[in-house]
Amino acid sequence: MRDDAPNFIKDSADKKIASAVRQEINGGKRVVDLPFLLSSGGREHEIRRILSGMEFTLSSPLMPHSEILKWLSEQIDAGHRQLADGAAQKCRSFH
Repeated sequence: MRDDAPNFIKDSADKKIASAVRQEINGGKRVVDLPFLLSSGGREHEIRRILSGMEFTLSSPLMPHSEILKWLSEQIDAGHRQLADGAAQKCRSFH
């Protein structure tokens, strides 16, 4: 869920998350929460609050991770190449 979602959406989602986790725990299962978090310092604190009193494992954020940083760098380089190629094509079309 987005951090900037309206409170009524966050509240509804929080209740659904807590209910689903509680149901799995009550069924004897171990819960591992794998939210798609790019960085720390935000939503994971909310997840811990929502699931307080329950036993669960929370995954780490995706960043900083050397492979993601490598991928981002590759994407930026590819974008620069596309911009350069596009600029070169425009220059050729004016001649």
